[in-house]
Amino acid sequence: MMLNMSQLKIIWYFFRPHWVRSGLLLFIMVFSGFMEMLNLAVLYPIVNYGLDLDKNTFILKAFDRLVNLFTSDRQFFVSCIILIVVTVITVGSRIAYNYLSNKLTLTIVGDVQKGIFRKFSSADYGFFVGSQQGKLIHMGMVAP
Repeated sequence: MMLNMSQLKIIWYFFRPHWVRSGLLLFIMVFSGFMEMLNLAVLYPIVNYGLDLDKNTFILKAFDRLVNLFTSDRQFFVSCIILIVVTVITVGSRIAYNYLSNKLTLTIVGDVQKGIFRKFSSADYGFFVGSQQGKLIHMGMVAP
């Protein structure tokens, strides 16, 4: 999907007042995606420990070094705890992303609606009342 310059200007118009929150939301979204990937990466060594398979890949060797920082005799237990911690952080980041995304969307929609209402309430309706009101009343009476 290609965006042209006018579409980007429209998007920037809505997000310009909220660029800090949008940037924070983008960071949380990327962090949440990284944690999802890490959650899957931590699951692989646990399956490997559970099935007692060979540990000759780079990922398993790096994970073994991480587990051995905590203990060397209960690697399966420690790796399960690491998985639980990573999963909790992943769920927390996903909840934070969803909450902040919804809050930002509500703020942007609310600001746009307030701006439209402000324009309607401050518009000059003198021309409409002076010249168009008679036509409106006539159409309202004739239409039924």
